[in-house]
Amino acid sequence: MSASLGFVALSAVFMIPGYVSASLLTGRYGRKKVFLPYVGLAAVSGVAFAYADTLTSMYVANFALSFFCLGAWGVWNTWNGEFYPTALRATGYSWATAAQLGATSLAPSVVGYLLARATGHSSTILFIMAFLAVALLCAAPLPETEGKDLE
Repeated sequence: MSASLGFVALSAVFMIPGYVSASLLTGRYGRKKVFLPYVGLAAVSGVAFAYADTLTSMYVANFALSFFCLGAWGVWNTWNGEFYPTALRATGYSWATAAQLGATSLAPSVVGYLLARATGHSSTILFIMAFLAVALLCAAPLPETEGKDLE
């Protein structure tokens, strides 16, 4: 139990530089040019975590997943609000955020179900990483908003 709590705590620590680095890079390169690689690297890190065969590789992959996933999330939460015209911005952002929070609240039950059905650790993680791949594909055509005047 104490080892798993340490693993979770260290994973959370790696989230902080993920947020900070994404923030710094976004100001220099733009939201899209940071978000897409961070999501892609989060997905690669998740696959590496799913197939980790040593404790060290599991830790490294999970720390990378924490770093890139939370960095991407920080960019997304800013970028998402900039897609809507001013008159609809609050409503659009609220609906998008509500959908995100709804999915986040269902995720633990879905993951628990998948693990209980003996789909296996790797299959469950790959299922989750598929959502990152979908996010990557859906975000690719979105416009860059960094430094542009909003409507």
